[in-house]
Amino acid sequence: MGSSDRNDREIPASLRKTVDRAIWRLGLLEWTILFGAALLALAGGAIAALLLAELLGLPFRIVWIGASLALFGGPALGYLIRERRTDR
Repeated sequence: MGSSDRNDREIPASLRKTVDRAIWRLGLLEWTILFGAALLALAGGAIAALLLAELLGLPFRIVWIGASLALFGGPALGYLIRERRTDR
């Protein structure tokens, strides 16, 4: 009887509004952090490319792309692997 009573009740409008606002703000924060990480990966890739392009004998853009992908994709891949292990 207790669980069906809970399902029959409606969530108050003020609580629903507060929850919706919190969800929206968390989504915005997530995208902001992701965008910031991408910018840092591009900047770090540019610095690495400046240091490595001449040493490797490759064009700056190629080294920049590779370094940026490594700086952004490496941690992302590590995170995904760790999450898969914890899900099991």
